[in-house]
Amino acid sequence: MRETLYDFDTDSDALSNCEQPGCCSDIPDWTIAKGARRFEPGSPNMLGIHGLEASLSLIDEVGMEQIEKLVLERSRFLVDAIQAHPKLELITPVDPERHAGIITFSVGESSLEVTHNRLTEKGIQCAVRSGGIRFSPHFYTSIRQLEKAIKLL
Repeated sequence: MRETLYDFDTDSDALSNCEQPGCCSDIPDWTIAKGARRFEPGSPNMLGIHGLEASLSLIDEVGMEQIEKLVLERSRFLVDAIQAHPKLELITPVDPERHAGIITFSVGESSLEVTHNRLTEKGIQCAVRSGGIRFSPHFYTSIRQLEKAIKLL
């Protein structure tokens, strides 16, 4: 397998998966790195790296206990609202010990796709999963957004 990895153009500007990374266009006999670096595509995903750093900073700032509390509050709000709605049937277990921040419900006789499209057209993020509509509110999802979603159902 390693021999076949040598079979490509050596005029690349930055073969970072080589033993001699950097500009390799003037090195006729370069060697592929022996470790996992050989599979690196080139430039690091800087946008992803900065996004990850911002996400981790937010989690650190808010705190995991507070995030868990808010996610469970939002899940409870949805469970209660869906159970009170005459046309909806909760698929997610009611017991909070048996579900995460993901709430799935069926829409009775209505089409899942039609309901999904109506919600997304109004800016409500949801998905069709497991025979129902799925909401996945996070700690930053406001109760007002959840109320809007329920009213649209």
